[in-house]
Amino acid sequence: MCYDDVVKTLRRFDFSSGALGLLFALLVSGVPVPALALPIAGANGKSVDFAGVKSAGPGGLTVQIQADGASVEVSWEKLDLVKLEADHPDIFAAYQKALTGSTTSLDLGSFAPAKAPVEMAKVTGGAKSVGWYETKVGQGRFVIQLPNGEPRGVLLIAQGQDGESLRFLGPGRSRWSDFAGKFQFAVMAYEFLGVEKSKGEGVLKEAEFVQAEKGSGEAVLKALEVFAKDSGKAILATAPITVFGSDVLGSAFAYNFTQSFPDRVLATVVSKGAFYVAAPTEASAKVPLLIIWGEYNQDIEVWEPIGTHEEIYPNSLGLRPNWAYAMEPRGTGGETPFSFKLAMTFLDRLTLARLSKEGEIQELDRSRAWVGNLETFEISRMEEPDKALEPTQTWLPDGEIAKLWEDFLNGRMQLDTPK
Repeated sequence: MCYDDVVKTLRRFDFSSGALGLLFALLVSGVPVPALALPIAGANGKSVDFAGVKSAGPGGLTVQIQADGASVEVSWEKLDLVKLEADHPDIFAAYQKALTGSTTSLDLGSFAPAKAPVEMAKVTGGAKSVGWYETKVGQGRFVIQLPNGEPRGVLLIAQGQDGESLRFLGPGRSRWSDFAGKFQFAVMAYEFLGVEKSKGEGVLKEAEFVQAEKGSGEAVLKALEVFAKDSGKAILATAPITVFGSDVLGSAFAYNFTQSFPDRVLATVVSKGAFYVAAPTEASAKVPLLIIWGEYNQDIEVWEPIGTHEEIYPNSLGLRPNWAYAMEPRGTGGETPFSFKLAMTFLDRLTLARLSKEGEIQELDRSRAWVGNLETFEISRMEEPDKALEPTQTWLPDGEIAKLWEDFLNGRMQLDTPK
């Protein structure tokens, strides 16, 4: 039964608290609640992930069950106030004010005001332009574009089949601007020697850079140290890194870099690649990783690849990795607007979840995760976070990503309207 059908059924019952009763009935029924964001414990022992919390007043909390949905009021007696104080001290403080008759605006989650995008430093021409820095370390050449102000992290672009992701980072506004502006991140790209003729294991010799543990990963970190010195932005030397990987060699480098330097990585996407040869560890398994491949990706066969997604995913399950696994229906070897939307939404959500206010990398709480069924494409909440998943299942970080994953695999994803 789909969610809408359950709603229609439950509405036949007489709930004294209206929409709230419907919500808690959904929890009792075990039906997955749609994509949500703020977990709040109820008095019945169930936890509800609300999309947003607008305000707190004498009557309770004004919340959204779904982003862009109707607002409803949750009375205080429906909540576990002990856990509310521990989990959400700001909301509990508003509850205490509500006892005196005051209403406090909270504007959390979906009610949070949109932030104006942070502009990237203006380009005035040439590699030495304002906000742009270039350096060469070992066999790699690196370019970085800084945001205006103090950077909080780095978005590393690992894209392309030829070892050159520089061409995906150009002057002016780019496809990375929204992400970089939102998080105040610098954007970095590289150029290494690519592959001309090799296949199979020969690729690892000719394009050795994809094996990040053999020097190219250290070159990235060394380049960031150089950029920190040259720009006067010391944070770059130790900044957390979000990695976008796409295409065979780009994804290979992104994956292997993440396994080799997990203490520096916030989240990673590898899309339609191979040569995932670095062995995952307990530390790297904690790094959120999205693996995308195309249903009809025959392009990759010409590479005679090793370390494919079919090999690494089932072999990693014993580590209980925070890895999401997604097949694009009718997808081929190239990037599509749908795979890019899934990738960037994943990186957005996980960078937000993992980057603390102090700029530190924090671990995820698997008890808030969801599970996707790779055979039926159904989603549900993760009931046993300490238990390894089956090969037919995949970890999904939250309800929003779970719903997007479900739509992606079922061919129902809607693209955003250009602004």
